[in-house]
Amino acid sequence: MIAAAAAVAMMLPVTAEAGFSSTLVPVTGPLTGGNSDLTGIAIDPTGEALVAWTEGSTNEVAARVRRIRPDGSLGPVIDITDGTTRALGPQVAFAPNGSAIVAWIESAKLGAPQSVRARWIEPDGTLTEPFTVRAGSSTSEPGEMDLATTSGSGAIVAWHNFNSKPLFRIVEAEYVAPGGDVGELILPTSGAGSTHVQVAANSSGGSLLTWRDSSVEAQAVSPIGELGTLQTPAPGLIADPELATDGHDHFQLAYKRGSLPSSLEYRALAADATFGPEQTLDPMTEEQIGGFEIATNAGDRSIAAWNRYGESQTVRARFIAADGTPEATTFSTPAGTGNGATPSVGIGGLGGAAIAWDMGPGRDVWGRLLPPGGAPTGPVLLSSGSGEASVPQVEVAANEVGLVAWDERLEPESPESRFRVFARQVLPPPSCPDFDGAIVQGRPTRIDLHCSGPQLGAPAIVAQPSHGRLSDLDAAGQSVLYTPTPGYEGSDSFRFAGVNPGGTGSTQTARLEVGRDTVRPRVKRFSISRRRVSAGPAASTKRGKTVFKLRYSEIATATITVERRRRCPKARSSKRSCRRYGKVGTLRAREAATSAKVPLRRRVGGRRLSPGRYRATAIATDLAGNRSQPRRLGFTVVAG
Repeated sequence: MIAAAAAVAMMLPVTAEAGFSSTLVPVTGPLTGGNSDLTGIAIDPTGEALVAWTEGSTNEVAARVRRIRPDGSLGPVIDITDGTTRALGPQVAFAPNGSAIVAWIESAKLGAPQSVRARWIEPDGTLTEPFTVRAGSSTSEPGEMDLATTSGSGAIVAWHNFNSKPLFRIVEAEYVAPGGDVGELILPTSGAGSTHVQVAANSSGGSLLTWRDSSVEAQAVSPIGELGTLQTPAPGLIADPELATDGHDHFQLAYKRGSLPSSLEYRALAADATFGPEQTLDPMTEEQIGGFEIATNAGDRSIAAWNRYGESQTVRARFIAADGTPEATTFSTPAGTGNGATPSVGIGGLGGAAIAWDMGPGRDVWGRLLPPGGAPTGPVLLSSGSGEASVPQVEVAANEVGLVAWDERLEPESPESRFRVFARQVLPPPSCPDFDGAIVQGRPTRIDLHCSGPQLGAPAIVAQPSHGRLSDLDAAGQSVLYTPTPGYEGSDSFRFAGVNPGGTGSTQTARLEVGRDTVRPRVKRFSISRRRVSAGPAASTKRGKTVFKLRYSEIATATITVERRRRCPKARSSKRSCRRYGKVGTLRAREAATSAKVPLRRRVGGRRLSPGRYRATAIATDLAGNRSQPRRLGFTVVAG
């Protein structure tokens, strides 16, 4: 199964389907460590991403981060911790000012009290000193953790804390200022026995916390840590919530209702503690709902993705309009049998979504794109097939550039198995406008196609012109050289599309008005290799070969007329004049070019060259049929 998956991954075409890049990004080399995992990714509005993971085992586990830029280049590996402690679960988020925060759980060794630690990564990649968000104790062990940055470029970090009662968890949170100062401990008014805390920031600078207790509960938190109204948007038997935000005080909550049968539900929330009606994304059925996730863009358009499983599995997705109404179509992708099929989803600024999931039994990562306003593409194999892949994580930026990341266990049966973190970028198709232009004097003309987008390759020619040819496609300048058919005058066109490793953009048209070439070529140089030419046998040998040399102002062919000088009588008739030169014959250059060498042989035009004075007249003719002014030179043939 793994070998077959590897073969498919290697065959992923340059213009890969679904906008997933054909370039597989190895974020790390092979690493060893039983506690090593991909733990978090984040993406900023430009499409720059950070990938966080741990590597190591037992009591020496380090947290590390690496940057992946929109152009596909990788930044250096950033050591968040020194690897002498036990660091777990690093999460990362970008702030509006371009900095990023990384938070993780840390203890001196396995079983020791755990603390919540964090540090900022500045836009230039430098790190602030690590600081403690919540110190651990023998009765305080933070468990699950989530974080979100605020509109003021601070952050809210939330986690579960085990208190003195066994297996009794409470929700805690802290506000972290841009400089690293930590505020007062935030204790939501409920949360005893809670799981799966989620946090999302709003434009007013605060955030919304949600978690599952006996029901799904939510509470707004102000920028200074003051608690708003506690709300219970989903009472009853439900699963852990998933929360998303548009960043403008609108939140989207997804949750599973029931165990078996079960349904997937959705509810819109607001920062003022109001919420919309419960709406069903997937009705109650005997098939189980596994993992699910929801994502929202700045325009408040959302998408939820989940999997249903019974005898087989399907990955499903459904968009939610900005007014909170689920759209009619449910997209469904067969995911086969076996464990996994846990989806992750991201949504871009234009409303297109990327979905990725793991799929057993070989545990590969697959992806699918639901483009804005277009038909969904088929599933694409994303993982390398060299190991057992983890559940992927997906983020998509406002400019539609996204990232899918996962880790692969290279030796899954070993307790100290090697692993490797991989990623593929999601690249929006290039954008190119139509082109209208003129071709002056039928000259070869470079046409700038003005395609834009990340990681552009040379434009693709979809349909060739009818009255010319295209050459020298240039990726850097997004241009192509158009050469019209010599002598043609009128309209011409060709069709083209922008290309990047994620696929091909829409087909555009270049319309051209071709003006006829009326400019005469010029014979810039006309010379002969020797002025005295032997008429004897030596004239035909290689050593004695005489050559005319020509150079033109443009591609052309040349004719050379050879004439012998005559003697005119001293007395001339008034009706008839004596021509000083008589034509012997004509020589021609073999090929059209910008220069030529034409040999002078002993016979020209079937006539043998006899001793005497001669002249040669060269005329160049370009590809459009324009003829140059004549250019002459003289030479002498001597007896040999």
